[in-house]
Amino acid sequence: MSEYSDSLEGFVESFLRGRVHTAQPGEITKVVSADPPIVNVQPAFMRLREGKDEAEKRPEIPNVPLIFPVFGDFGITASIDVGMTVLLITAERSIKNWIEQGTTVDPGIDRIFDLSDCVAIAGLPNKKTIWDVPDSGIQIGNVDGSA
Repeated sequence: MSEYSDSLEGFVESFLRGRVHTAQPGEITKVVSADPPIVNVQPAFMRLREGKDEAEKRPEIPNVPLIFPVFGDFGITASIDVGMTVLLITAERSIKNWIEQGTTVDPGIDRIFDLSDCVAIAGLPNKKTIWDVPDSGIQIGNVDGSA
């Protein structure tokens, strides 16, 4: 690459870092509502602010819709507990109007890829998760294999 290309790439990456969010792990810190499922989430990725030497936790994200799989009139739900891991997915535009109206909407708010427009998908495993995965078929029960 040329020096100009490297410089431009570095500028773009530097500008986007910390401003554009896509997906990251998180942990439920509070169950706000079970119906509909709404939680507060602590993002798992820390941030390094300009001029600081150490990374710091990001602020907790309040009122995040929690997603369970739904297929038409059928779905899978489970208890929602503080400490559960989730995958935070950040919408490209504000989801506020869509959540309130539930149909095609004008987002009406200019923010993009903002952490306040996350949804959480339950069950993102990490190394601490103990899985008992069957060799074939499907297993319904606790992730550790117990009934």
